[in-house]
Amino acid sequence: GGHIGVKSQRNHGACFDMFLPIRSTRYSADQRPEAGVYTHQPLNAHLLVVDDESSILAFVRELFESLGCTVSTCNAPSFALASFYADPMSFDLVILDQSMPGMSGIEVARQILASRHDLPIILFSGVDVPIIAADHETEAPAICRFLMKPVSCLELQNAVQELLRHNGDDKT
Repeated sequence: GGHIGVKSQRNHGACFDMFLPIRSTRYSADQRPEAGVYTHQPLNAHLLVVDDESSILAFVRELFESLGCTVSTCNAPSFALASFYADPMSFDLVILDQSMPGMSGIEVARQILASRHDLPIILFSGVDVPIIAADHETEAPAICRFLMKPVSCLELQNAVQELLRHNGDDKT
């Protein structure tokens, strides 16, 4: 499995983003993984992922399901809030895109945090994240992590695992 994203502009060329699954091979004590292969302990968490780009949702779902997570994806803030309010305690972490039609990621985070102030939230964006944080400094401290798109698998995995562990929700 995996995903390949393509972005192109006439007379400007093309950009290919390749997202490959994590290698799950277990090594004996005398074997060493190849350079660049990094594995995490399996996670046992329920993530809510909100992004208006279906390719991002598919990528994040596949990545974290391969790591042992249950992943609920929503392509619109209104669907995400409905899913969250249906069972707010079922979620261990939320990953939000900042720029979505109808409502920003920070606005969604504010509503979620009003019900679950302890829920870790990761906000990612294609716009410069420090600018977002500065523009929304009253809400930004409640968001645990800001990540800039495109985000690497390893960076996203590390952020999720660290926040779950910090909150005591990582049941590994």
